[in-house]
Amino acid sequence: MSRERTLAEAFLDAVHDRPGHPFLTLVEPDGDRTVTLAELAGHAAGAGRLLRESGARPGDRVPLVFDSGLAAVAAFFGTLLAGMTPAMVAPPMGRRQGAAYQEHVRGVTERCASRLGLTDREFAGALDGAAAHPFLPLVPDRPEPVPDRPDAPEAAGPVALLQFTSGSTRVPKGVQVTHAGVLDNTAMFAERFGLGPGRPFCSWLPLYHDFGLIGGLLSSLLSGGSLVLMPPQAFIRSPLGWLRAAQRGGATVTGSPNFGLALFNRRFAAEPAEHLDGLDLSGLRTVVVGSDPVVPETVEAFQKLLAPYGLHERAVRVGYGLAENTLVVTAVPDGQPLRTLTVRRPDGARGPVRPTGSTSDGPVVTAVSCGTPAGNQEVSIVDEHGTTLGPDVIGEIQVSGRSVALGYLDDPEATAAAFPGGALRTGDLGFLHDGELYVTGRLKDVVIARGRNLNALDVERVVRTLPGAHEGECAAFGARTAEGEELVVAQEVRPASPEDHRALAREVTALIVREFGIAPADVLLVRMRTLPRTSSGKLRRSGCADLYERGELVTLYRQGSAAV
Repeated sequence: MSRERTLAEAFLDAVHDRPGHPFLTLVEPDGDRTVTLAELAGHAAGAGRLLRESGARPGDRVPLVFDSGLAAVAAFFGTLLAGMTPAMVAPPMGRRQGAAYQEHVRGVTERCASRLGLTDREFAGALDGAAAHPFLPLVPDRPEPVPDRPDAPEAAGPVALLQFTSGSTRVPKGVQVTHAGVLDNTAMFAERFGLGPGRPFCSWLPLYHDFGLIGGLLSSLLSGGSLVLMPPQAFIRSPLGWLRAAQRGGATVTGSPNFGLALFNRRFAAEPAEHLDGLDLSGLRTVVVGSDPVVPETVEAFQKLLAPYGLHERAVRVGYGLAENTLVVTAVPDGQPLRTLTVRRPDGARGPVRPTGSTSDGPVVTAVSCGTPAGNQEVSIVDEHGTTLGPDVIGEIQVSGRSVALGYLDDPEATAAAFPGGALRTGDLGFLHDGELYVTGRLKDVVIARGRNLNALDVERVVRTLPGAHEGECAAFGARTAEGEELVVAQEVRPASPEDHRALAREVTALIVREFGIAPADVLLVRMRTLPRTSSGKLRRSGCADLYERGELVTLYRQGSAAV
């Protein structure tokens, strides 16, 4: 029986076959910088030497606390070349700082049983004392010489890398992504979205997130393509810079979560006309959108804004994926337009849906197609007992295939629940219609209030239709009160008069009563960008609930009187 190829072997094969290939273009404040595969291998060799000389051993798990850039890429491949397992951890930026962040890192290092970690120089101070071992700052200055054909280290097992969750729990889950899963999933990602030689990918996505690591870095490498890498914070400061970088690098593919498109849309409208001179997106064939719920109005606005600059009318391609499946599960085929389906909601989070052509046909929701399964993966919808459901019935999304992860590191209980019999119970809700997947929410985001099961995503989508609520995030969540669990809605808004805030809160309540037959216990209006988010920018409803129950959610206006 032949041994599975490892990710380290795949990297060394790419370096040997194309040493002078300009693989990595780094978007930096002083200008773009290109790194060949041979140079990248030299930087990776330096990172591996630093690990070995500092006491790490083959088979160790090594936490890597990086955002983006050459140091992050060198640390990742250097850890692999040293025969160790990289564990990707979000860095301390923005609200991810202080004691809570240090506790998160401590939980990661204890679960990894690691001897040491690597980090960027700028994060070293924030990590001091966070773990029982040091985090060594990696500064890749000059690449080390690499033999023409170095031997790949012997793999310690099937696990190629660890993806750690970015939630607020003391002991975060570490997804064990396998070598076979990476090679399988990157091939599917590249095939579905058109990566390969002469077709660069431009990414602002962080490398500690599966979209940036698997979809951006590894899919580009293993398909023979190249990567234009932009720091996430540079995108946040200037979203237009993302597409400028794509144009300079000749990128044919890029990607973003929905919240990135929403931010781009808001900022683009305020750009002075002279900043747009020369913007030409005719070479950009694909914009992959995934990672968080896709709002059709956001996608349509993005396409409309950029059509005058050459963006293809069917460039946006929606996909669905998660770290527990390495990355991609389904994706919209090339050439298919954005496809939505308006359906009558079931009375609860699960159950049959009925397609309808009218938004006035009772309680409805408009869902976005995430396409068909990529490669040879199997996607089914199951009930709470694991029984497969038919089309047009909302249930839990289940995935089978080689990309499914091995489980969670040292967490047999969570592994048994999420990976029964080698399949993956995703925890996401959705339905199949004409063979395409429509995602409707998360199981853990179901609010059980006054005997009703409410999908938080459905509530948020309805609130977002109000004129005063379309710019910021909306969070619907369950909170414990003296009467039991109640529905609470928090909406980000711009500062306005008390009268305007009061009117909006009343509109939110009235709309929810009309659509769902239940009034929220509280409607909270908060400042823009103040609701808690994950390291990748997704809304954390559980974090909102925690702050609410502790009385720490700072509001501009509050309507309701639920006892907490």
